[in-house]
Amino acid sequence: MNKGDIIYVYPRGKHVYGSNEGQIMIYQETISGEDISLHGSPLYEEIIICTDPKTGKSQRFGAMRYGWTDPVSYISYLKKTLAKIRDIAQSV
Repeated sequence: MNKGDIIYVYPRGKHVYGSNEGQIMIYQETISGEDISLHGSPLYEEIIICTDPKTGKSQRFGAMRYGWTDPVSYISYLKKTLAKIRDIAQSV
C-alpha cells in the first residue's frame, strides 16, 4: 500500500455482507507492534495507521483484530466471481 491509498478496514471475524461495521480510511503507514509471541521467535503484529476522510483523525488498526483490503480490487474480485456463478447457473 502507498500513502494516500483508500482502504476498507473491517473487524476480523465480523465481515458480513451488508454489515456496516467496516469503514473507508486513507492509508498513511505501516508499523510493527509489540512482540506478541508466547514462545520461541518473536512475532510482531502488523499495525496500519490511517486517517478518517470525514474527520481527519488518525487511527491505528492491528492485524490481529482488523483486516483491510483495497476496495476497488475487492469489487473487481466480486464481479468476476459473480460472472462465474452466472455462467454456471445458465449452463444448468
